[in-house]
Amino acid sequence: MMNGKRLSFTLLAMLLLTAWVHVDAASKTPPVTRDFVKFCDANAADCANAISITEVAMLVNAGGNDFCVPESAYNNGTLTPESVNKVKAWISAHPALADDPTQKTLRAAIKEVWPMTQACAAEYTDHLPKITGQFVDYCEHDDQLHKDACADVITNVQLASLIKTPGAICVPDSVYATDATFYSYISTVNKWMKDHRELAAQPRNQSILAAYRALYSCQKP
Repeated sequence: MMNGKRLSFTLLAMLLLTAWVHVDAASKTPPVTRDFVKFCDANAADCANAISITEVAMLVNAGGNDFCVPESAYNNGTLTPESVNKVKAWISAHPALADDPTQKTLRAAIKEVWPMTQACAAEYTDHLPKITGQFVDYCEHDDQLHKDACADVITNVQLASLIKTPGAICVPDSVYATDATFYSYISTVNKWMKDHRELAAQPRNQSILAAYRALYSCQKP
């Protein structure tokens, strides 16, 4: 894991999601709400992961316009115990949901515990260029602010693909080994877009996804 760098929430969630999928953690989470709080009491890490993965899925599938989990809810990519306790307390305060599916209840809890606010939304606002050519030019600045901002945007696209079309993109774990390997990986994606000048006027995220499919496809040619 990278040291001394502020990763975006979504990158942290992506790494968390990758580990979560590898151990098939979804099968660990009780399917019915009434068992979830007891599960959390006995499995703190898996409980935090279950809440985080639900949040990420909500962000990707629904856009996250009706809730916002602040960065302070996380510590080194993991929900803090205080954050987990807020979700558990909300569930316990709504016994009528005891027989509902856990995922449905978690979605409701996240929306109620962390409603959308202007202050929270400002933490995640993306002001980077939305057109490919301009984005590539922005990312060629070598200062840390530009590098981190570009990494956030690029890995956000990877996260969305991982959830929407699992098995399509396979980025090797080795790219996250050090700061150098991580930023080299980000530069590789950016260079691919730069080399494909025909994409310069296309939407940024569309081109990033094309780069991922070309560079890190799970399907061997």
